[in-house]
Amino acid sequence: MNSGNGIDALFSYVGRTVETVRTDWSYYLKFKHPETAVMFDEYYVDCPHRIDEFGCNRIVEGMDRTQFDWRVLDDRDRFVHSGKRHNGAMDEVRYRRAADAP
Repeated sequence: MNSGNGIDALFSYVGRTVETVRTDWSYYLKFKHPETAVMFDEYYVDCPHRIDEFGCNRIVEGMDRTQFDWRVLDDRDRFVHSGKRHNGAMDEVRYRRAADAP
C-alpha cells in the first residue's frame, strides 16, 4: 500500500474468462492511485482462437489510451492446451500521466 492512498502494484493471474477479467479490472480501479501498476497474466500473443473467451486481451486493448499505457512484456509462456498451441505473455498497465497524454 502507498500510505493508505491505494495499491502500488497488483498482479492478476488471469487465465480465466474475459468477463471475469473485466469484473476484476473494475474492482482494481477502486484501489488505484496515479502510480499504480497492474500486471496481467495471460495476454495471448498470436492466439486469436483464445482471446474472445479467455485472457486479458479484450480488456487492455479496449482501455482508454488517454488514461492508460500498457505494454506486453518480453517473456513468453508457450504451451499446448486442447491440441492447440498457445503463446501467452504478461502485460503491464499503468496510468498515463497528463504530460504523457497524446
